[in-house]
Amino acid sequence: MNPKTDRLQSSQNAPFPSGAETKLEDGLLEGAIVLTVDGAIPVEDLAPGDRILTLDGGTATLVDIEVTEIEKPALAVSNEALGKGKPEGDILLAADARISLGDWRTKALFGTQDTTICASRIADGEQIRKLSPMRWRMFNLRFTADEIIYADGLEVTAPSVA
Repeated sequence: MNPKTDRLQSSQNAPFPSGAETKLEDGLLEGAIVLTVDGAIPVEDLAPGDRILTLDGGTATLVDIEVTEIEKPALAVSNEALGKGKPEGDILLAADARISLGDWRTKALFGTQDTTICASRIADGEQIRKLSPMRWRMFNLRFTADEIIYADGLEVTAPSVA
């Protein structure tokens, strides 16, 4: 099972804001599906003011979206590689994305029930594979406080506006 990458590679002619101060590990790759109060929406279709579902059971209003073009490795994550519905289908994830984990695997691997880790730390070469560097569009979602949101069935960190 290989995730579809054709819709995720950025166009060389697509406009990108310049001078944005971003942390690459904070972003989602184009094509990621984010849970909002209006349903599951591709990250590229979100706009400031959208209400995003958060791990604590509430919502957070999206304040800003920074879009950047990067050339970095990504991870191909197989359907349910991290548990039932995690992720929901084969996906691509930024190799340095910070994801929140909280089940028996987390306890076994990290000695704690809940933790936030860099996704590349759990690459196993089979279910979670590192891909060669490619050009991607990265969407950095910003909120008034640090949040953990749902993207592609995973719990992903999104920082506050600096």
